[in-house]
This record gives sequence, C-alpha cells and structure tokens, in this order.
Amino acid sequence: MNDYIPSAYDDRVFFYANRIVHDAATGEWDVHVDPENCLVALNDAANERLGTAFPTVETLVDEPVERRVAGDREIYEGRLLLGAGVIPMVGDDLVLIFRDADAPADPLRWTAADGRVDATPTRTAFEEFHEELLVFREGTPVYVDVPGAPSLRDTYTEALRENGYEVPDPLPTVAGTVPERYRESFETVRTHFGEEQTSGSFFVDWYPETGTLGAATVVAIEGSDLTFADGEFDRCVERFPLEVAADRPAGMYVGTVARFLDYAI
Repeated sequence: MNDYIPSAYDDRVFFYANRIVHDAATGEWDVHVDPENCLVALNDAANERLGTAFPTVETLVDEPVERRVAGDREIYEGRLLLGAGVIPMVGDDLVLIFRDADAPADPLRWTAADGRVDATPTRTAFEEFHEELLVFREGTPVYVDVPGAPSLRDTYTEALRENGYEVPDPLPTVAGTVPERYRESFETVRTHFGEEQTSGSFFVDWYPETGTLGAATVVAIEGSDLTFADGEFDRCVERFPLEVAADRPAGMYVGTVARFLDYAI
C-alpha cells in the first residue's frame, strides 16, 4: 500500500475505502480498500494535469453512505474518504497550523499536521507531520524521533531544504512520545488492502455527512525552547495551551482537533 500510488501523483491522488466496519464493543475499525478501485483525485485540475480520470474528492463527499448495524458492529459502505495525521504537543500546548482561505477542505480553521491517506494510515500520519511541521531548537532544525514511527529523516530533510533552511550534519534529534494519558482514547484501525493488512492505534473520528474517517495520533515533543514553521505553504503556526484552546469555539478547528479538545479537557 505504501508504494501503490506513483510518486508523480503526490498530494493529488489518494486512497478511498469501499467498506468500513466499526466494532463499538472492542473499539476497533476495519478499513477495507479494494486495490482494483481505490483512487480519488484531489480535484478536476489534478486529473487534467495528470491525464487521469479518477473520481474527485468533491464527488465522493456528495455520494451517499450506506449504513447497517449487525450486533455491536456498524458497517459503512460506499466510496469512503480517509485522513490521517499527528496532533503535536509541547507540554500542555497544542501546536496547530492555520489553513488559508484556499484550502481544499476546512479553510480558515486551525488544524493538526494531517492529510488524505496515500499510504498506510500510520505512514501517512507521520509523513504529514514531518512535511508540514518544521521544528527548531534555538534556531537550529531538529528531527522529532518517535519510537515505533516510520523513520522519515529524508522526508523531513527535503522539507527543510525546500523551505530554504540549511540542514546540519548530523541533524539533531529531539524525542517525541505518545502521552499515556491519551492512549485510552485511541482505537485500533486495521487497514485491509487486498491480502495486505496493517494496523495502528489512533484517535478516530467518523464524519457520516462526508463519508470520511479521520485518524490521528498525538505526539508530545520534548523541550521548552522549541519554535515551529509550516513546511508546505508558509502558513501560521501557533501554540495553544489546552485550556485556552478548549474555551474557544469548536468551529475554529478542524473536526478531529475539536473532538480531541472535548476529550483532552
């Protein structure tokens, strides 16, 4: 699944699922992706540029989702969109990025580092993290090393260079961990791609109105003297104390961040 979408399609073509099963009793999600019918384009312009004819995100958002219940399981069928990302924290502060007015989804809202799934959910989440959030300690770029996460130093180094930063050799590292206090809110997400199966543990949000599953992990970055920059579109990056963020209207944030704030406070 990680190498299925050609690199030439980066950030323009993504996976969709044809079936998602949620077992409420066990807190598990099974996401079924059919390798024969699984690709969605960001928009018509992406199809035109790539010479493809994939359905677009807008088309899938407007399609109906079939739902049925079997015991403790909720079964959703259709062409279902998938998102994954990382909610970064420093101490009790959230680190959020402000989406601009031209964002293809949820414009003018604060978001974590996230994006539509174009690899396994775990790899997508950490690729978005290292591409979107540049981290500095006393002005020097540092790499956030999270145990159990895929190693994406090359991805991060490329993002730094594309934004004009000199990359030190060796690149310093700071530790990132998933806080234990949030793990109890995580659910298992198993992704079935033909015969391939992968799994990860995420804070999960299901949006029935758009047929979208959002999956996010939480990473606490060690250090108090850290600053941040956006690695993609020069967007505003701010730190928000949890209590301050939670007191603000939920409409300020993308859905997954708003739901996380409901849980975290």
